[in-house]
Amino acid sequence: MKNHVLSEQIGKRGSIVLVVSLLIAQSACFAAIIPSNRLPGGVNWDPGVRGGMRTNRTVYTTLTAINNTGASDVTSAIQSALNSCPSNEAVVLPAGVFSVSARITIPAGVTLRGAGAAHTRIQTRSGFSGVCVLYSGSDHGSTFNTAYNISSGTWSQGTTNISTTAATGWAVGDIIIIDQLPDLSADPPVTDRGANGAASWCGRPDGSQYRVQGQWAQIVAVNSSTSFKINPPLLWSLRTSGNPQGVKMSPITQSVGIEGLTVNCRTNSTASNPNFAIEWDWLVNSWMYDVDMEIEGLNTEACFRQPGGFWLTFEHCTYRAKNDLIGSGITSSHAYGHYNYWLQTGNLYENNIFDTLMIGIPFEGGSGNVVAYNFFTNMIAYSDPTVRRQGVGFHASYPEMNLFEGNFGLCFMGDNYFGDSGVQTFLRNRVFLNHNWTVAPNNFDFTGPIWYMNYIGNIIGEVGRETCYAIQDGTVNINAFSSPPNTIYRMGYNDIWQSSASTFTYPQVVTNSIRHGNWDSVTKTNNGIVWSINTDHNIPASYYLAGRPSYWGANQPWPPFDPTSPATASVTNIPAGYRYIFGVDPSVGSIISLPPPSPLFVPALFSADKTIGSAPLTVNFTSGTQWGPNWLLNFGDGSAATNANPSHVYSNDGVFTVTLYILPATNQAAATYYNYITVTN
Repeated sequence: MKNHVLSEQIGKRGSIVLVVSLLIAQSACFAAIIPSNRLPGGVNWDPGVRGGMRTNRTVYTTLTAINNTGASDVTSAIQSALNSCPSNEAVVLPAGVFSVSARITIPAGVTLRGAGAAHTRIQTRSGFSGVCVLYSGSDHGSTFNTAYNISSGTWSQGTTNISTTAATGWAVGDIIIIDQLPDLSADPPVTDRGANGAASWCGRPDGSQYRVQGQWAQIVAVNSSTSFKINPPLLWSLRTSGNPQGVKMSPITQSVGIEGLTVNCRTNSTASNPNFAIEWDWLVNSWMYDVDMEIEGLNTEACFRQPGGFWLTFEHCTYRAKNDLIGSGITSSHAYGHYNYWLQTGNLYENNIFDTLMIGIPFEGGSGNVVAYNFFTNMIAYSDPTVRRQGVGFHASYPEMNLFEGNFGLCFMGDNYFGDSGVQTFLRNRVFLNHNWTVAPNNFDFTGPIWYMNYIGNIIGEVGRETCYAIQDGTVNINAFSSPPNTIYRMGYNDIWQSSASTFTYPQVVTNSIRHGNWDSVTKTNNGIVWSINTDHNIPASYYLAGRPSYWGANQPWPPFDPTSPATASVTNIPAGYRYIFGVDPSVGSIISLPPPSPLFVPALFSADKTIGSAPLTVNFTSGTQWGPNWLLNFGDGSAATNANPSHVYSNDGVFTVTLYILPATNQAAATYYNYITVTN
């Protein structure tokens, strides 16, 4: 597999120069469909590291002298180099396998860089000790300093100047949170608890309540001891019942980078495996690029855990678990992808792959974040493959004003186990159901008083798969265990499982939702597109980008998914989907479009005559079952074959995942053998 040149690949979200007239035009376009009070700060989304990911940091040292075969423990050597690294420099791990026995901590201002995710692997040793493999932060040590009440004259959405009722001592550059108490009578209602109890991990405690609604901000100017300019502005208007407060976050960790490596937690099939591959606590202005995380689903809670966080970027990464939950009897949280909880603001999750997980990205808190152009596949549910899981889920209070744009994959769900969520926006996603699901088979399913949801220009479902447009008025039989209908939307109910206890309780969810310009598999009129009463039928290409990202394949469509042309909504329309299929990023003239999802799925297996050797390594592949007339075998190094029993030469060193696709298909792998072929120098 080709090694990524990190300094050329990272941070290229767009090459279009932002000019004032374009921004004005964008804002006007947003407001034409979505009211400004549903947009963060009343304007638009602006996520990710300020100034872009700083991936050209000077190399402090390259650890060529330590063992890179996995034979010996190199934990101390890596940690010593990181501890000695000056700020704004990088410690580099060359190609190879680096075996560790304990957690490695990356200090503020330091980058840990590999030679590319396919070439540099950090793996846990037997008896590994620690909650995670790579860590940055303060060990949940961020203290909540004195809270100051926010003056009522500075509560309006979009304001950049706030005042406090007493002198704070805040200085330019300080990071604060602005939060408020829940209120069930607010519009929309804000809760800090649900059917399973309080979301005590999602906000500051205040008496018997938790301040789950809030945002991060930076002090950019001090007007006086009680008056401050902040960035970003207030995402929404504060309220009297919330008793709004501001608190300085301290200590925090800033400017950490992880680039070009794999973290493998699959060494042991025992409880000694870490809970997470990577964890960041309260980080600010930090990034992760070209990082693969591989975990045991049975013994590991998540690939990445992120309590809090502000202006973070996660790009070109892979989150993957081993499918060992089926039949395990597990009935609790395991095999999450990127697990977010507590307050977090302005983070970007872009161009990533989420594979064989219980939930791709669970949000338990968070505001003003963007999840865009990611590929979700093979979501699994505990020990029962018939239970619906989701690419993105809301599981605890109080995520709001997040944007989900241009993603390909499985459904979106919000439950009320530990409280509800607020306004969310879904733009131009390709959404469908796993064909195994018979329990709660709904593409968009949100429980509780979740007002003001925005569904704009999505492509939802598969022709012949769904039979019901919406469960939203109490008239449809929705018992989850009595063959409920496959549905486009379910909303307004009080219970997630669609049991006999489910009742249609919140009609405001239906009346306040905007469903505009979406194609669905049930609607038979107007070419399958349902418009709202809004007469503006110009669906924005993006709600946070000024134009086509520069990492986009030259022949990939922009925007990738067009509701007026659902048949062209291929997995390879986005770079993450292309990378999943072919093992490399799209380049000029290299796009190959696979069919969109269809009900047909053919199981298949294959084998190889050898799985390890030195380059150049010739491997002969043989089918284990009938592959069918149309198929593609992806060798994992950028090459693929469609001939029977192919041979392939691996010219470069690396560890390669081989995947067989049967076409037409669900755009999910018929058979995937992770890290199947190992090629050495």
